[in-house]
Formats: sequence, structure tokens, C-alpha cells
Amino acid sequence: KGRAPIEVKDEAKRLGKKIILGVPCAAAGHRLRTRYGHCAQCNPAHLGYQNRASVQGDVYIAVSPSLRWTKVGSTTNRDQRFAKLNFDAYGTAHDWKPVFWVTTEQSGKIELDVHRSLRRYSVEATYVKDGKPQVSRECFSCSAVVAMNAVV
Repeated sequence: KGRAPIEVKDEAKRLGKKIILGVPCAAAGHRLRTRYGHCAQCNPAHLGYQNRASVQGDVYIAVSPSLRWTKVGSTTNRDQRFAKLNFDAYGTAHDWKPVFWVTTEQSGKIELDVHRSLRRYSVEATYVKDGKPQVSRECFSCSAVVAMNAVV
């Protein structure tokens, strides 16, 4: 109580805590928050997203020849993910080809770090997934080599 949110977030992260006790949320008065301040009860997906950063998995790079884009992502099931990219027409492309992957601890964290380092190449497209419009935010207008260097 009485501490700046950034202090609380940093301490929770340092201690490995995923949930903190915070001020009541506006929607229902819940006090359990993610360390980023989201209501953990109203939207538990925020916990899943937070946990994703520390999961062992593959950081991968795929390319779409038709769009001339590179995609950087992470997954715990590489074969299924590669098939789903094309099935969902991620970023409007049906021709995603995996070109690189590496299995690592904290695959989600590495993926987000790579996205930050490639921000200047970022491109977005709207596509439909499960009948709902989605925005692709993991694509970059750069070569696979540039993306691989960012991963490494």
C-alpha cells in the first residue's frame, strides 16, 4: 500500500510472484491482479499471457514468399503451429514456410524481445480466425536472416 505500481511490479517479478493484491477492479471489485495490474479474475487470459513468457518451447521464424514477410513466434507444438499458420491464413498468407527454430527456456520472453528489436520492420494485416477478425502483429518486412540474428 502506498507504493508506486512500477515498484510493486518489479518486486513481484523479482520474487517470481504472478499475482498481487491490488485495488478493487472497476467491473466487479476483485482485488487479485497480475503483476501488470490486470484483474486476474475478470480476465484470467492475462495470467496465461504472463505465464507464456517463462515456458520452455520453440522460438521460430517462418516466411511467406507471397507477402515477402517474416514471422517470429513461439510455440510448444511446432508442427501443429506451422500447420495452423497456413490454415488460419495468418496475416492473409497461406504459404508460410518454417525456416528456423530453436528450443529454449523462456521462449515467450525471447519472442517478445525479438519483436521489440525488429519493431522498425513491423507490418500488420487483418485476417479472419474462428470467424472473428484478428490483427497479425508478429510479422516483419525483413529477411529471415535479419530475424535470425535478432533471435540469436
